[in-house]
Amino acid sequence: MLMTPSPAPPPHAAMMQILMGQLIAGCVSGLARLGIPDVVASGPKSAGEVAREIGADPDAVYRLMRATAAVGVLSEGADGKFSQTPLSAVLCSDAQPGLRQMAVFMTEEYHVRGWSRIGESVRTGKTVMEGMSVVSGYKSSRLNWLENRSDFSWE
Repeated sequence: MLMTPSPAPPPHAAMMQILMGQLIAGCVSGLARLGIPDVVASGPKSAGEVAREIGADPDAVYRLMRATAAVGVLSEGADGKFSQTPLSAVLCSDAQPGLRQMAVFMTEEYHVRGWSRIGESVRTGKTVMEGMSVVSGYKSSRLNWLENRSDFSWE
């Protein structure tokens, strides 16, 4: 059977998908920060099981896992248990290649605040850093900011 591609969504729906990207990235980052991909790597788990393992609120874990399952990062079975997908596998701490640290970095306050100021940067011609007086306690360059973070590693 020949499958025809789905028609492109109308412009307002396509733009809504783009604008919601920040929220989706936040959910994926939260999943990575909490180590949930590592927990479900051994097999399907309920949100309650995951919550106990990571020391988090079961209802909040369920909402986060459902949100990421809605975009294919996790998979939710008919039994309510969540499984790893190829997308969540790259968020595991031992994944090669892995994107866990990138997922965490993309929602760091420094990074998010910088991108939220891109319009001002373009208007003035100044770098985003020049326009930000204090970024997470640092008045320095992006590299200095990263070097001063003991909780962040690209490895």
